Amino acid sequence: MNAAVHVHQTTKYFGGPALPGWNIKSPRAVRNHFSVVRALDQISFDVNEGEIFGLVGSAGAGKSTLMRILATLLQPDEGEIRIFGYDIVRQKAQVQRLINQVSVKASFFKQLSPLENLLREARLNSAQSEDLPGQIVRMLSRLGFQERVVYQPMETISRSEQQLVAIARALLSRPRLLLLDHPTAGLDLFARYRVEQLIREHHRQHGATILFTSRDLMDAARLADRIAILHQGRLVAVGAPDVVYDQWAAGYYAADATPWQPEMKQLLALEETNT
Repeated sequence: MNAAVHVHQTTKYFGGPALPGWNIKSPRAVRNHFSVVRALDQISFDVNEGEIFGLVGSAGAGKSTLMRILATLLQPDEGEIRIFGYDIVRQKAQVQRLINQVSVKASFFKQLSPLENLLREARLNSAQSEDLPGQIVRMLSRLGFQERVVYQPMETISRSEQQLVAIARALLSRPRLLLLDHPTAGLDLFARYRVEQLIREHHRQHGATILFTSRDLMDAARLADRIAILHQGRLVAVGAPDVVYDQWAAGYYAADATPWQPEMKQLLALEETNT
């Protein structure tokens, strides 16, 4: 099976103000600067074409940084990333034609309604359908919207409802790779279920590769074909959800994963605290 996303030894640094004479583009200089944080630390994994893949980890694990790199909004400092064979740095334009990155924090025209915002976005993306307004209304209804809310200005609806509009906007597009950053964060149980159902349906109908982030392992496991666990910028585990969870919970680690055992134990303790 072909790799839709190939991530190899990818590292990303963030740091404070540059010192006099400091070459900010030099990874070595970055590493030697005392205030630098390594947001991603030699991450490697593949996402298969047509797969639903989840990146799981707590706040600060590096998930959103990696998503922004995949979306060509940031550049890695070390390593290589290819999307459908295109290098995200040297072939940025080709990559951008194949992806759609959606954050639940995405902005909208606050004076326009959910329907008006989604119609505008769909038409900007050259969506063609005589019943486009009807399709949008039905999608919002499936996400739990009451009819009156569909026509209210965005500034008058709740934050969680705005988040659902962002998800609907993502699902109206048909890229080869759909990037969803924390699509179900902050939603109640029923809203999360509706979102998961629509993502699965979109996947079945259009065959897109979908990569999403989540802080909740069980939520990710319900939706994803495979998951990767990130902790403090490091890849802790990757594989089928049941296998990863069983190995994680039972404490079985591959020989080359030994350095990550302390991080795995921290993650396990966190999961037990939240259950």
